[in-house]
Amino acid sequence: MACQPWGKVLAFSTQRQQQRGISMFHILKSEWLAPKVRQLEVEAPRVAARHRPGHFVIVRAYPGGERVPLTIADSDAKRGTITLVIQVIGATTERLCALGSGDMLSDVVGPLGKATEIEHF
Repeated sequence: MACQPWGKVLAFSTQRQQQRGISMFHILKSEWLAPKVRQLEVEAPRVAARHRPGHFVIVRAYPGGERVPLTIADSDAKRGTITLVIQVIGATTERLCALGSGDMLSDVVGPLGKATEIEHF
């Protein structure tokens, strides 16, 4: 699945943040699940350590970009990763879906929201 050529803009923003010593969030794995639906595995150890079902994160693809709330599909506290599933709907989600393994996200804030209570019967 091809997306718009946002890579040049994102690469420039990423380089500027790295030069300034600003931490970024590495994308470890990126794969298409269906047309216009992409799964990202992101290195975010603090979020992964505190994630519970029902939590979400706010993500920005590049500095100054639009903030997008995304549900955390899965997390692995030992590896320090979270899994996000993104559907291309507009320009920002298209930019997020253009990112591949080895790319970085500018911001990942969370976990946010109220965790779902799960009872065992």
